[in-house]
Amino acid sequence: MKESNQLTPRINLKSSLPADLDDFALMRLIPEGHTEALALLYDRHASLIYSVLMQKLEDPAEAQDIVHDVFVKLHTKSHLYSASLGKPVAWLLTVARNAATDKLRKRSTHQKYVNKAMLETEQSAPAHPGPHGDELELLRHCLAILPNQQQNILQLAYFSGLTQQEIADRLTQPLGSVKAWIRRGLIKLRDCVGGNL
Repeated sequence: MKESNQLTPRINLKSSLPADLDDFALMRLIPEGHTEALALLYDRHASLIYSVLMQKLEDPAEAQDIVHDVFVKLHTKSHLYSASLGKPVAWLLTVARNAATDKLRKRSTHQKYVNKAMLETEQSAPAHPGPHGDELELLRHCLAILPNQQQNILQLAYFSGLTQQEIADRLTQPLGSVKAWIRRGLIKLRDCVGGNL
C-alpha cells in the first residue's frame, strides 16, 4: 500500500462566501463560526503548507497529519491570530514549522528509546537464532526501511512491550494518532515481508 505524496482533496461544496475575500477577512470570520471561511483558507494554503512540511519531515503521512492539525488549531484557536502577526499564511506556516520542529525533536527522543530497546533485545537474543534466523533478518530489514515514525512506534510497541496508551503518554501524542501510525507501519511491514518470502 503506497503512501500518498499529496493531500487528500477537500470535497468542494458550494460556498456562500465570495471567493475573492482576502485572507484577513476570512480570518475574522472563523471565530464567528464560519466554517466556509476555514475551508477557503484550506483550499488556498494547504498545498503550500504541505510542501514546506515535506521539505522538513520527508514523510507524507506526518506532513498530512500536521496540515490537518494546523487547520484544526485554526478552527479551535483562531483567536490566537492577530493581523499584527503578519499575513495569515505566514502565521499558518509558522504554526506548521513549529509543529514539524516538535515532531523532529520527538523523533530524536523516540530513536533513543528504540536504540536502547534494540540493544537490549540483541543482547538478550541467543547467539544461534535457530531455524528462524532468516525470518528474523527479513523482519529486521523490513522494519529498517519503514519511515522513522512508524519504525519507532512499532519498536516501542513490540520490542519494548508498551501498550498503545503507554506509547501515547510517553510521546505526548493523541491515542488515535498512535493507533494510525501502528496500523500504517504494520501494513507496510506486512507488504514488505510478504513480498520477500
